Amino acid sequence: MLQQLKMDPSLRPIDLISQRYRIELTDGRSLEVLLIAIDDQGNLLVSDVNETNGGVQRQVGLVSIRKKYMKKIFASSKCLDKLQAAKREKRTVAH
Repeated sequence: MLQQLKMDPSLRPIDLISQRYRIELTDGRSLEVLLIAIDDQGNLLVSDVNETNGGVQRQVGLVSIRKKYMKKIFASSKCLDKLQAAKREKRTVAH
C-alpha cells in the first residue's frame, strides 16, 4: 500500500536515499523509482525507473527529475516505517 510522502524537516535527505517511491509528474506520467540522490534545490536523481504514461509502460535507466515537475511522491508503508525509525533514532542520539 502506498501513502503520500509528506516532507518532515527533521528527516535528512540521506534518510530518503536508497528507497523506492512512486512519483506523479505534472504532465500526468507516473514513475516507480529508486532514489539515488537529491540536490540542494530538491531535484532528484533516480534509477530503475518504470514509467507509466496513459496506460503505456516502459523501463528507463537513470533519470533526473526537476522539483518543479513533481506533483506528488508516494512511499510504501515499509519505507515510511524505515523513515520513522530513522527519525526516532535521530531524536534518541540528540538527547
